[in-house]
Amino acid sequence: MKKLITIFSVFFIIALVFTGCIRQTGADTNPVPPEDLPEPYPFAVSYTAYDGYEVLAHTLLVGYDHLESLEALARTLGAEIRRALPQINVAELQIPNDVAVTLEKLKGKSIEGIRYIEPSYKRELNQPTTQRSILTQSRTTDDPFYDYLWGLKKINAEAAWALGYTGEGVIVAVCDDGSDASHPDLAGQYVIGYDAVLEKEIPAGESVPYDSHGTHVSGTIAAVRDNREGIVGVAPDAKIMPIPIFYGPKSEYIGDLKVLEAWIWAVDHGAKILQNSWGGEGYSHTLKRGIDYALREGAIVVVSTGNSHISENWGYPNNFPGVLGVGASTVNDSLTDFSSRGDSVSVVAPGERILSTIGMDDPETLQGGLPYAYYNGTSMASPHVSGLAALLYQKYPDATPYEMRKLIENSAVDLDVPGYDKNTGYGRIDALAAVQQTASTRQDLGGNLKVIVLCKDETFGIPFCNVSLKRRGKPSYYALSDLRGWPVNFLGIDPDTYDVYISGPSYKAIGSRLEEQLTYTQKGVVVGEDTLLTVNLASTFSAEITMPEKPGQYTAKIVGKDDGDEFQKQTVGPGGTVEFTKPVETEEAFFYITVEASPAPAPLVSILTESFETGDFSNADWDWSLGGDALPIVTDEEAFDGTHSARFGEIDNEGVSWMRATPNIPTGSYWLKFNVKCSTEEGWSFVTVSIDGALIYTCSGVFDWEEVTLPYSGGEIAFEYEKNELETERTDTAWIDNLRIIPIPEDFDDYYVTGTVTLNGHLIPVSQNLYLGSEVDEYEWDTVPWLIF
Repeated sequence: MKKLITIFSVFFIIALVFTGCIRQTGADTNPVPPEDLPEPYPFAVSYTAYDGYEVLAHTLLVGYDHLESLEALARTLGAEIRRALPQINVAELQIPNDVAVTLEKLKGKSIEGIRYIEPSYKRELNQPTTQRSILTQSRTTDDPFYDYLWGLKKINAEAAWALGYTGEGVIVAVCDDGSDASHPDLAGQYVIGYDAVLEKEIPAGESVPYDSHGTHVSGTIAAVRDNREGIVGVAPDAKIMPIPIFYGPKSEYIGDLKVLEAWIWAVDHGAKILQNSWGGEGYSHTLKRGIDYALREGAIVVVSTGNSHISENWGYPNNFPGVLGVGASTVNDSLTDFSSRGDSVSVVAPGERILSTIGMDDPETLQGGLPYAYYNGTSMASPHVSGLAALLYQKYPDATPYEMRKLIENSAVDLDVPGYDKNTGYGRIDALAAVQQTASTRQDLGGNLKVIVLCKDETFGIPFCNVSLKRRGKPSYYALSDLRGWPVNFLGIDPDTYDVYISGPSYKAIGSRLEEQLTYTQKGVVVGEDTLLTVNLASTFSAEITMPEKPGQYTAKIVGKDDGDEFQKQTVGPGGTVEFTKPVETEEAFFYITVEASPAPAPLVSILTESFETGDFSNADWDWSLGGDALPIVTDEEAFDGTHSARFGEIDNEGVSWMRATPNIPTGSYWLKFNVKCSTEEGWSFVTVSIDGALIYTCSGVFDWEEVTLPYSGGEIAFEYEKNELETERTDTAWIDNLRIIPIPEDFDDYYVTGTVTLNGHLIPVSQNLYLGSEVDEYEWDTVPWLIF
């Protein structure tokens, strides 16, 4: 049954882009750009729609066992291995076709040695707005704007400095966008960084161009102290490692694999803290591997929880187990109105009206002509926590990531309801209380749980299982197993007693029915330093199939999907019933129930066809007419069969293109069959088919050639494509080919097979007309295998 492990498929994930910051807006200024900034890096990305979300076009991310498996997959797809990280066996492929089309083709394929495949989702920094306030020095100090740094005062940073903790010797990797090393308040604060796009190091003190988000974050962490310049950071003696992961004037995300590569480089080159003020939709096995790598190598991952205001548990990386999620608090120690809630909130920190450094050439964010600005957001809160972590790493350089998180959580000032809550976590951070903790209060042994979900005979792991750890009054955790069903790791979580909830395999990933997905609950699981939980899942299956009354013999079988091997077989007469049980002692996981009649129904014969092989719409038997904002054409660029197909015209937004036919056929009952291929924005642009003005078929999205069968008794057939206002990177259109009109046989109703399948306790009615095919399931026109393990 190991074939279930190697079925190459894709998990479709839905979540929400969520983190960043909000600037307060105001008047423009006219600064002079510094002369030492390098030229803008050549970088461009394009996105495509996938399942209603934006992903990097022509890009797939793959986890693999061996390079040979990756190369075999690339050959199958005609893809180029754009980049591979052999230390953790993850790669990025450049594919020739659309992401959605490629993933649909791969679903259910068997390819050895592939752990997962996923799109690279778009993730974002929320582009901020600014407010320009004229600042004046309010007291004699070596940092003139210190009095405006309410956040540092609120968290007692100065009192921690007085004890000698300033972050000396600690490196914070700022994973963000631009970073202006020419800023006088950041002079000397940068160490060598890494550019994952160009795969090269960034020399210490060299600026990274574009936007001010990363510069603002860096100033909050480590702006120089007592230099007679603007502000001071929480950890003024810490060092900043620039890790640009948002590129160009639009701060485009570089992709999950390049972020993974940058994280690994940062940790391998001494970063103890990974600062992240960004996030977005889509569970990513690739990012999860990066988080786990950092935790295993002793680095803490600090992440903003987002600015959605609502309670949400779908954004990443902040919802991965083991990270330190940060919400935003106000000067009055309440939660800001924008800060996201949920299980990912560990602590909160000042995040409203935060003054910090910005780019020297930033034209819209200068405070009285000086390079400082107020921003709002959880993006401003998390660097306060990264700065605090730097103070603590100075005191406890050997602290584990879990210990570091608990030092910060346990010393926080409780807000909202007593104890932990999903709004403010364990409370607002306090630097003085944190560094005053003694060795006796340290909790260096965090919980590490591995969950392995196996089939009943333990011959393979169940792929794509959702695993949730829940407990009352404390944060919950979630993770997803990969295609191989390898252990689901929960690293650096609280040692505690959890209720474990498992569901899988995901019906969206490898199956086609919700009934194929099993659930499991185990309460009271005690998680310690190294805990292993093994769970066994097994399908239950039975089927009762009744044959047609039509005279003849009927042979029913259960056959394997991949190679057609027979596992059970029975032959009965008209009206007979056969019973099947779950196949055993097999490596197969996907099966068909088939019925064949002897004698077989007569073959179906088309009385009229259209394949556009004439190169135009001149077929008189179809009497084509064309119209709309752009006329359809016959093209040789795409074809289901032969060399030509009909393609809708290249219309603008809100445009339509149509082709209509009135076939010359006798009166009667028919099937209209055709093949359609779509490259449209799902849910926005549509292909429709109407007969005599009555709508009978609609499709939308991106998919390769699919066959459609519709009832037809004569009249005008209208194929129409309508485009919406949504902008897209692809050429939106659709193709029609291989039209056939087939008479429905008079004895059609005499060949119905009926029955029921009981799968995992769910009763599913099934049927099939043997004129249409031999596979028996609940879908009249489609053929869908049964997942049984």
